[in-house]
Amino acid sequence: MKYLFYVTCVLGILSCGSGDNSAQFDTTNVTQIDSGENGSGAILTEDLTASPGDVVRILGAGSTSKHAIYRWTLIGDFPIGFLKPDGTAVEAPDSRDLLVHIPASYAGESFSLQLDIDDGGTRDNSEVITINVTPCVDKDTYIFVDCIDPSWKGIASEERINMEEVQTFYTGEGERHVNWSVLNLLDDEHNQVLDIQFRKENSAGAIFISSREMAYVSTSATSGGNFSTYSRDSLHFDMRVLDAAGNDTIFLEGECQTPCVGPRLQLPIDTSGQWFTQKVYSHMIEFLGRDFSNLTSAFKISPGSLQQQGFHIQVDNIRFYTDICDSVAGQVFRDCFDPTWFRPGTWDSEGTLIIGSGLNDPTFGEHVFWELVFPGDPERSDVLQLSFVKPGVYGGFFTEALNFNTSVSNYSDGDFVFDFRLISPSSENAAVYYNCGPDCEGIKNVISFGEPGVWQEVRIPVRTLEAQGMNINDVRRGINIFPSDSKAQDGLVFQLDNIRFEN
Repeated sequence: MKYLFYVTCVLGILSCGSGDNSAQFDTTNVTQIDSGENGSGAILTEDLTASPGDVVRILGAGSTSKHAIYRWTLIGDFPIGFLKPDGTAVEAPDSRDLLVHIPASYAGESFSLQLDIDDGGTRDNSEVITINVTPCVDKDTYIFVDCIDPSWKGIASEERINMEEVQTFYTGEGERHVNWSVLNLLDDEHNQVLDIQFRKENSAGAIFISSREMAYVSTSATSGGNFSTYSRDSLHFDMRVLDAAGNDTIFLEGECQTPCVGPRLQLPIDTSGQWFTQKVYSHMIEFLGRDFSNLTSAFKISPGSLQQQGFHIQVDNIRFYTDICDSVAGQVFRDCFDPTWFRPGTWDSEGTLIIGSGLNDPTFGEHVFWELVFPGDPERSDVLQLSFVKPGVYGGFFTEALNFNTSVSNYSDGDFVFDFRLISPSSENAAVYYNCGPDCEGIKNVISFGEPGVWQEVRIPVRTLEAQGMNINDVRRGINIFPSDSKAQDGLVFQLDNIRFEN
């Protein structure tokens, strides 16, 4: 008899498997491998080094006996998972080909698999292979930067081929709709990146990074990870669109353990082929029904239309970013958004309403962009910068209270205050308007432009705002601001800071 033991590696799947100290399965009638003239030989094994989140492909063993039994035993307490050759999950593989998933959380660890072969003869064999998992530094708040962060488990795709039943795949290769791999670009800015392609017509799919320990729904309904410490952060990721295939947006969503419902976010993308940074505020994701204490995925993306075939992107530096402050009474923004008012948004006359993303790159094609910038002033940290870019379009910026019923009655005898600085004027605008939002529609408190580059303080009595329609016991918007001219806003850039109610 002759036995062969092959190992290859396939990048990136979702974690699954058993937490028992050992896992065994038998297979019979496996595909034969030529045994040679004497029908004797030895198992050829080599220890393997793999990356966190990899799939180890073991092409199995063969025997001259049609009744050989192959028994694999997992040595150690590791929640590895087993897959079929097509990349779908299986609890007990029934062929000689074995795919083993290595959870990203086991970066820097090692585990072993033992193969026992019994063909009913006198020369049974047993061998052990050790798989060493390369380290991946736990960067805290990171999901994918060169490797899958150990806080997460792996990558998977959901696919509906020819609009039939949805299937989940845990490898990124094969003749399927969603393919992915990790590529090394060997440049100074981006090294290892996630390369994603959507390949088939009449098909729909998405790719996601998960925190689940197990992929087998039939085994147990495992919970997600507790990422509550990130619930006030924003989700940032870098993206490059290599082929838009007619798409100008992507869908982004998070997933958490049931019950967890909410719509997807549809985000504009830069289709120029250049890298850009997408920013999505996770308080917005939480607001839409995502439970950060039981989060199964914070990053699930798909093309923004039903036309997915040919869509090709690269993604890097997927991470949470802390950019809101501890709550301070009366404060809306100082250096960062106060959690009470952490729902920023923009609107324009073309019908665009975007909540939760600054989209601060004009190549996105929207009119109003906001971002947090450092002004180079030692007395200030980050300030809020607003840019208006499209000719003939008008729009504005606001930030809302998360609960929609925030009271400022303690400041009824005080003022609403903010600092304003003009950076770049537009051709026609000499001022911007402020009002309290929908309750004060038509009201225009005028903030005249001063000298460019010079900060000015704007102070409006709360009693004045109350007379204009603000319900001080139920304030929805912390600030609502827009340029005075509705037809010539392009080129206007200004900054805001220290937005607050005070006595």
